Amino acid sequence: MVHFYLPDFLWEHNNRYSLASLFLITNQLVIHDQADYFKELTSGILITVFGFLGFAMVLDKFAFNFMFLRLWQFSAGFVALFWIKTKETRLPKKSENPESKKFTSPISQEDLVMLSLTILALCLLPTEINVLVLRPLVTLATALIIASQVCNVQFLESKALRYIGDISYVMYLVHWPLIAIFPPYSVKTYVFLVFLIVISSVVLHHIFEQKYLELNWKSLVPLTIILIFGNAFLQYSIREHSFWTFIYPEDIRDIVESNKAMLPYSWDHDPTRNECVDEKVDIPISAAYIFGYGACQKGNGNLSVMVMGNSYVMNLRDPIRTQFHYNYSTFRYLSLAESYGIYADTASSQVALEVCRKNVELYKPDVLFIIAKSSLSLKVPILENDTYIEQMNENIKFYEKFTKKIYILGTHPLYRMNFMNSYLLSLLNRPDQLETFHINRRDEDKEKQNVKLRFSMVNCTKCHFFDLGHLFVKDEKYLTFDRETKISYVDNTVHLSTEGLKLCEPEFKRVVEEIIFFVISGFLMAKNLTRTGLKSLKDFGLFYYRRFRRILPLYYFIVLLTVIMVHLYLGDYLWDSNNRYSLASLFLVTNQLVIHDQGDYFNEFLTTSISINAFLHLWSLSLEMQFYLIVPFIFFALQILKHDYLKLIAVSLITLIGYIAHLLFAEQFAFNFMPLRLWQFSSGFIAMFWSKIDKADGTKTDNTKDTKIKNPFSKDDLMTISLITIGVCILPIDVNKFYLRPLVTMATAAIIACESQNSMILSSKLLGYIGDISYVMYLVHWPPIAIFAPYTVKSYIFLSCKSFCHVNLENEIEISVNILFTSIVLHQIFEQKYLKLNWKALITFLFALILANALLQYDVRNRSNFWKLNYSPEVQEIIDANKAQLPWSWVAEPKKEECVEEPLTDVHAESNFGYGSCVRGNGSLSIMVIGNSYVLSFRNPIREQFNYNYSTFRYSSIGESYVIYADLPDAWVNLNNSKINVARHKPDVLFVMARYPESLREPIQENDPYVQQINENIKYYEQFVKKMYIMDSHPLYKWNFMNSFLQSVPSRPDDLESFHLNRREADKVMKNVKKRFSMVKCSKCEFVDFSHVFVDGDKYLTFDPDQILSYVDNTIHLTTEGLRLCAPVLKRLAMDAMNTVK
Repeated sequence: MVHFYLPDFLWEHNNRYSLASLFLITNQLVIHDQADYFKELTSGILITVFGFLGFAMVLDKFAFNFMFLRLWQFSAGFVALFWIKTKETRLPKKSENPESKKFTSPISQEDLVMLSLTILALCLLPTEINVLVLRPLVTLATALIIASQVCNVQFLESKALRYIGDISYVMYLVHWPLIAIFPPYSVKTYVFLVFLIVISSVVLHHIFEQKYLELNWKSLVPLTIILIFGNAFLQYSIREHSFWTFIYPEDIRDIVESNKAMLPYSWDHDPTRNECVDEKVDIPISAAYIFGYGACQKGNGNLSVMVMGNSYVMNLRDPIRTQFHYNYSTFRYLSLAESYGIYADTASSQVALEVCRKNVELYKPDVLFIIAKSSLSLKVPILENDTYIEQMNENIKFYEKFTKKIYILGTHPLYRMNFMNSYLLSLLNRPDQLETFHINRRDEDKEKQNVKLRFSMVNCTKCHFFDLGHLFVKDEKYLTFDRETKISYVDNTVHLSTEGLKLCEPEFKRVVEEIIFFVISGFLMAKNLTRTGLKSLKDFGLFYYRRFRRILPLYYFIVLLTVIMVHLYLGDYLWDSNNRYSLASLFLVTNQLVIHDQGDYFNEFLTTSISINAFLHLWSLSLEMQFYLIVPFIFFALQILKHDYLKLIAVSLITLIGYIAHLLFAEQFAFNFMPLRLWQFSSGFIAMFWSKIDKADGTKTDNTKDTKIKNPFSKDDLMTISLITIGVCILPIDVNKFYLRPLVTMATAAIIACESQNSMILSSKLLGYIGDISYVMYLVHWPPIAIFAPYTVKSYIFLSCKSFCHVNLENEIEISVNILFTSIVLHQIFEQKYLKLNWKALITFLFALILANALLQYDVRNRSNFWKLNYSPEVQEIIDANKAQLPWSWVAEPKKEECVEEPLTDVHAESNFGYGSCVRGNGSLSIMVIGNSYVLSFRNPIREQFNYNYSTFRYSSIGESYVIYADLPDAWVNLNNSKINVARHKPDVLFVMARYPESLREPIQENDPYVQQINENIKYYEQFVKKMYIMDSHPLYKWNFMNSFLQSVPSRPDDLESFHLNRREADKVMKNVKKRFSMVKCSKCEFVDFSHVFVDGDKYLTFDPDQILSYVDNTIHLTTEGLRLCAPVLKRLAMDAMNTVK
């Protein structure tokens, strides 16, 4: 059956166990295999004297399979037999008086049997009982039942039970092969297997077992010999004959073979593994615990490197060594079981730790890698003066005496044992279930949170914790195999496979053209400042004048035109946001305003590409101008260094340190903050100094004819490689920006530094002209797109823009042509002209542009009627009615002054949207509304329905507060805050109003952690409340909805229907949220669905079709009109609460 039904990657270990079974030593083979990771027993085991005590003291897996340590259970049967014999010898003789017995047990044999059966029944309970308690109890209970020999217990006299006993031997032999070969993945297969096992056992019992038991010894012996020889021949045949070859389906054969090629371990297939040689070592550790100890081939550098830890050292040794490209002097490795390098939690790991310390002290490596899969003990809660943290600090401090740099592997996802085999079996039998093999990221991070926290609390000066886990992240999962190629990232022993080691996980990239822009700016600034020098204030002034002359006149002219276009072509509901950004642009701080708005939940939508913000693109020029303010001082400092090589090293360090700093900060902040983008400008400095040194070396070589060192790559080769690297940006694939951004930056620097004159691409006149008009085109391209085509432009030629409606290709082409034409015209008749002006005329012209912008800013704010668009009375009425609902529904609440804010110290100020209480009512119910920003939307509509029939009314609106579950660190903090508030105020009625994040939309798992969280938290709240209403899932609206909707009202009234949501698609997005909520168990709660009030046929309405009033604002909250639709639902809840809660 194994060779017919299981694939060949499972044959080898099954063959080993089948051979051991023939010699009746399967338990010894189990011990041998388990001993690969566990210490052999070195002391004699007192089997007969201590019995169970000896069993309990020895390692569980070893004792379970070692016969002598199970003798106490066999001897329990001996006890039962001798008890029976003793009773027989104690029977009174005929001459004796039976009444003269000295002792009578108060417990009858029947009572002992019932007590024993009760103990045996403990095995059926769903609660887990310690095996060290249960095993002896069950063993002794079984012995008591046998010894009692009670004949009048109905349960023991059952014929069915006796028949089960008759077939029990067959059933025991049959059950496991069927389960192992046909795993029960579902309830149906489980039931089928149970049925198959019972039928097989009954059939074999009757047609084989009973028959051979009736044979005499002359027939039985030949039959046994035939069976033994049959097994021996089969063992030979399955190893030698191709008859048994497993034939895979064509579509997965290559996949299975590719995965099998990585077994058993990645280090067995590394091409450089023969360069590392194990050494004999005299250490107090058993050979079974030493996975590897030795040195690799000497390198060409001067760094000494050591890698130490547990089995992960063997996994990562060669991949680490490959990255050095032999730029080391020595490379040593030390791989010991239970070796964690910086702490110990058992006696064995303490010995391993001592060995590691001695090796570091002996070899004094310059670079030390500590590569270890963390012990489970690090997951325990962190204590005050935590011993593990103290150990880590102490051991790292010891290592730092002898090393120059220490790299320590951080936490990594915990994979399951036998992963590859299970995965390949599912690939054959359940290909549609493969996604279940990925690891839920939040669950895994939550499990490892104490490990990460401990590592973050380590104090060291030369160490760095590095993380590999982020490379495997995709869709809130830690991937365990490549979704495209179906190649596993994990082997059977929880190590990374060859494919896992070279994984470069794709993520969403950003547009990278600005990287090239910054690098070129850095190069030109470096070249200019190096040529002119900075020796006096006049030099500084001259530099600033040249920069301002090149950039500011055209910049202020385009800002002026854009402000006019905004107020002539956009509705006044878009003026405020555009006016804010136009003013920031005048002061060249657009990037700072972007940072500010991205940190404000209610303004974040203004920084997206769908925000109809005509000044958004000027963030990069603001960044550029801020760079120009500091770059002279950088080069003034560089003049201290006399040699160009030193300057190259200095700017290289600026680039490297700057990029590291860029990675350490929040991405949105780092992207827009100039000091954290300085590394890209400084890569231009590298290009300039590299080019300068190269020219100097070339001149020297021509003069001296010294050709001892020759670069094997020509400039043209470097040019081609760099252009290919930049070409990756054009490919329609996602490349991790962590790699792409520095690669493109350095490739651009290399192109500039090469200064190749014979490159066909770079010498193209067309490309040169595009470069000439590029500044004009950059300033001009975005305003027309934002103002005239906010819905239709999808082409990546300009930017990726999510639209609500269909693509209007003609409109898109027309805009593209207009942008190109406008750029050419402005370059020829404006840019080239003002660049020729002398400084007096230029300053006057620039001052005039600044003054014109200032007057325009004043005018658009104070003469709104002049700029106001004229709509038809009908359209104007619709727009005014919708504008009245902006920015948020709670701003226009008629009784909002009745609710007063209170201080909240446990939450960040930017996350506290609203916390306080409203005016006291006349009733007896206490009410609380808690959640995220949706609390502010629903606070007043809920309060209105109670009509003051309450005693107190409290509210708590906090960002990332979902009340009944949490998925991120901030959400956990807010969840605890919600629980504290409910426990403190004990409201009679609790409303949970929250829009739920993407995590609830993930596939539902068995024993789903979110469902468990929700059940636990609701159970907690039900201790303090009498009734709980929870907002159900709601359709997902688009950011900036109202602005986009109002833009279409006058310009595209026929397309307004496209703003409604397709009901099937919206429900599909939220199906897992709804399903999770349906699985919640509670006694006092009710999930409230508001989405049905927006249903019209197969659509979720987003505006009133008759009045053309939007139900949604710009920040995906319901408007006053949308909340009016919800009033009947809220009224029902209020009536229910007032009628049922006492």
